[in-house]
Amino acid sequence: MERQLLTLKTENSSGVMRRVTGVLSRKGHNMYSLHCDPTENSEVSEMKIVIECTTAEAETMLKQLNRLYDVFEATLTEA
Repeated sequence: MERQLLTLKTENSSGVMRRVTGVLSRKGHNMYSLHCDPTENSEVSEMKIVIECTTAEAETMLKQLNRLYDVFEATLTEA
């Protein structure tokens, strides 16, 4: 297993972080790092989440995160 970096562009509203962390929790993954920043658009935030898992597991989570209605884009890179 290696550390994976998930980068998400999300709606800047309450409850988004709960839904995102719920996806990770249901899959049994612990976050090593979570960083959230506003973007130039005040309605959009950027989340960077570091988790330890296989690439296949991270890709599965990425698909689930992209299904959330308040996630605009989710990408994966090896941390």
